[in-house]
Amino acid sequence: MTRIAVVAVLAGLLLGLAAPSVGHPAQRGGPAMVPVIVTLKAQANLSAVPHGSRRARLRGLEELLRQTADSTQPPVLGLLDKRRAQGLASKIQPLWVVNAVAVTAAPSVIDELKGLPEVARVDPDGRFLAPAGSGSSPAEPNVSAIGAAAVWDEGDTGAGVVVASLDTGVDASHPDLAARWRGGTNSWFDPYGEHPTIPTDVNGHGTHTMGVMVGGDSGGSWIGVAPGATWIAAKIFDDRGSATVSAVHLAFQWLLDPDSDPATADAPQVVNNSWTLAGGCDLTFEPDIQALRSAGILPVFAAGNFGPTSSSDASPANNPGALSVGSVDASDTIASDSSRGPTACGQLQTTFPSVVAPGVGIRSADLFGAFSSQSGTSMAAPHVAGALALMLSAHPGLGADAQESLLRTTALDLAPAGSDDSYGSGRIDVAAAVAAAAQPDSTGPDVSGQVVAPDGASIEAIAADLRSPVTGAEWFQGPDPGAGLGSPMAAADGSFDSLSESLTGDVSALPAGSWTLGIRARDAAGNWGPVAHLDVASPGSDRIFADGFGGGLSAWSTIVGGTALATTPAAELHGADGWGLEVTVSGSRPAFVSDHTPTAEPSYRSRFYFDPGSSLTGRHAWTVFDARSRTGARLFKVAFRSRVTSGWGRREWLRIAARTPAGVVSGRLVPITAGVHRVEVAWDAAAGSLSLSVDGAASDGLAGLSISDYRLETADLGAIGGLSSTAAGVLRFDEFASARSFAIGP
Repeated sequence: MTRIAVVAVLAGLLLGLAAPSVGHPAQRGGPAMVPVIVTLKAQANLSAVPHGSRRARLRGLEELLRQTADSTQPPVLGLLDKRRAQGLASKIQPLWVVNAVAVTAAPSVIDELKGLPEVARVDPDGRFLAPAGSGSSPAEPNVSAIGAAAVWDEGDTGAGVVVASLDTGVDASHPDLAARWRGGTNSWFDPYGEHPTIPTDVNGHGTHTMGVMVGGDSGGSWIGVAPGATWIAAKIFDDRGSATVSAVHLAFQWLLDPDSDPATADAPQVVNNSWTLAGGCDLTFEPDIQALRSAGILPVFAAGNFGPTSSSDASPANNPGALSVGSVDASDTIASDSSRGPTACGQLQTTFPSVVAPGVGIRSADLFGAFSSQSGTSMAAPHVAGALALMLSAHPGLGADAQESLLRTTALDLAPAGSDDSYGSGRIDVAAAVAAAAQPDSTGPDVSGQVVAPDGASIEAIAADLRSPVTGAEWFQGPDPGAGLGSPMAAADGSFDSLSESLTGDVSALPAGSWTLGIRARDAAGNWGPVAHLDVASPGSDRIFADGFGGGLSAWSTIVGGTALATTPAAELHGADGWGLEVTVSGSRPAFVSDHTPTAEPSYRSRFYFDPGSSLTGRHAWTVFDARSRTGARLFKVAFRSRVTSGWGRREWLRIAARTPAGVVSGRLVPITAGVHRVEVAWDAAAGSLSLSVDGAASDGLAGLSISDYRLETADLGAIGGLSSTAAGVLRFDEFASARSFAIGP
């Protein structure tokens, strides 16, 4: 292909947060109606998405998301249908990509929705301003700067790859874009219905970014990084230049299945997002982003134009699943307005942005067949999207994690040395990334972070590979038996499918004593990595039960008040599995899980993480943990109390109590602060004692109890008792573990 230096300039502002839509009357004299998004507690476990072909993965992902929505939304939709008939609700739009329902409803209906046990939260369906273009600067060869032309010379131009844009739309009549539109009813989406069939852009921003990705050379130079690719687009901004949250959710949902037929694999391989919400950490679209990654699509986001100060990062670019792109000029110097980290979303092991790309003075397509020059991270991001199209054209099997790893490990490191919060891993070099992908993978995963898990009978570690997904791991004790001959370890999230995996291994079979273990992992290319070692003091048979709620509630023996219990990332208080138990307290109905693993135990230690949230118990005390005998008699309990007192504000306490032949003996009220606490309880029948530890510090104890013949058989966790008809709130628990005598630890 003939190479023509791309000399283009472009300036682009990113999407800014505007005020939410103003409520409007449902009917003459009726109540004001407010657009909101109702998010349900139940969210699909994306680790259950099947592996295999891209078609199978997309179909399995959509089926999982739809099943979750179909099985949990009926109570919400039923209520809304009734209120619509009463003129109190309208514009009801179920969303399966995030398991939510968008609706315009009266305040009374919104209050009803908030009270439903299935509902996690109700948020305004806010509006956002569209990007705008401006400015001009000397033309620059931005396409050649990232090595795209060198990839073309090898015969890879993006052919066979579909790129998608979520933006202001695309002018499909532009000569550099017209022939590259995929066409058909599955290649354009306008959630507002203003332009239902023909790609349209009244702003120009989306046309410009699409030109950077796939544009041709009708203007005398190649403006697109992957001119052999085809494009589709969703117009997330209406013609007035604003977008609603629900419309963006619908656009992400459309990307996963553009023709509404799960049997066809017509989703794009690349998605570009040259827009932001605002500074700080906003996780509104993180579920959508994670759904894309589960489908093998790496979500590319502009980092934001809020620099040059540090901590000027923006969402969704700083969300954990996004690949954020900053902007550099022709000399590879960071643009003054390019957003910097560290990220407000708290990923301590990553920098913000992820990478940088040319974003100053970028010439690309504009409306009416014209060209314009614009600058900003809006222009930098499509360079990365185009680079991904070239990589996937050359190596179609690359997964999302592998795409990101190749881009980051082959990027040109810019000062200061190493990944940093201005340049990320550096300026992308797609030629180097494509070449690296062609090299045989001969190095296995490294293992780090190996620790004894809180339950004392399992171990945890992290396996990471730069090229291929981690597909297995093992541990061994004593002489090395050889790769593949150790005891298998599992992926903490349930499936081996990423370049980095949290591992867990069951070592409960080890007899009591001190041991040195070896841990290693294998990648998809069949390479075993080096052995990492871990010293373990095994409790032997002391372990009773442990659960981090990563697998739902299936590990527990019985469940009471199931509709009020949910495993959710919102309740992740500790650990690496990303889940915890959320208990919704409503009236006097109990909601708890029970463990029947203990067998006539004369001693019992338990530990769990507890966050009372904003729950208020008033003058009552709620039992949040108890242990019972074979006959069901309560042996001891932990109670929680929270109230607002005059002059003191909100105050919270924990308290233990034990059953004795003479009656119940209670400990003192132990004050706690708002937030997450590690609660540990130790009960010993022979010693006649019960003690409470909070956050590793001994807090209260009862001694001299005449309980030597008592035996423990069942433990309960949740909202168990002490509830009144007015009780309300949300309690959260995580990482429960129990043992006979050993110290459970953090």
